[in-house]
Amino acid sequence: MREIKSGDTIIRVRGSNLALLYFHQEFKDDIVKATSRIYASFQSIAKPFLKGKTMAEIENLTVDSINLDEIDISAMMPNAIEVLKITWAMNKAQNAAESIQTPCFEQWLEKYPDLSALEIMKDVLEEAKLGFFRTSQSK
Repeated sequence: MREIKSGDTIIRVRGSNLALLYFHQEFKDDIVKATSRIYASFQSIAKPFLKGKTMAEIENLTVDSINLDEIDISAMMPNAIEVLKITWAMNKAQNAAESIQTPCFEQWLEKYPDLSALEIMKDVLEEAKLGFFRTSQSK
C-alpha cells in the first residue's frame, strides 16, 4: 500500500491481484500491458531530453526543473490516461481492503479534478512494479 500525493490530494493505492481484476473489468485491458506501454513510451520520450545529462543530474530532476519545450507533451497524453486508469484500479483495490466503495472511473475522475497524472506517475509506476512485477521467492 502506498499513499500517492498530487497537490493537496492523497490517494491510497495497492498493487494487487484485485487491482488486476478491477482494471480488466473496467477497461477490458491488461494492467501489466498498460504499465509496460507507459514504460516503453516514456523511454522514447525521455531519450532526447536526457541526452548529455549526467546520472546525478537525472536523479535530481523534479517536475519543476523540466523544460517542457524539450519534451513532446502530445506523446505523453495517452500515458496520462493510462496512469489515471491504473491509479483508479489500485485505489479501488485498496478501498476494497478497507471496505470502502469506489465509484466508476468517470465519477472517480470527477472526484479528483486536480489530480495530475504527471505528478503521480512515478509513485504509481513504483507501486505497480511492486504489486504486478514481483517474483515468487523459493522457501
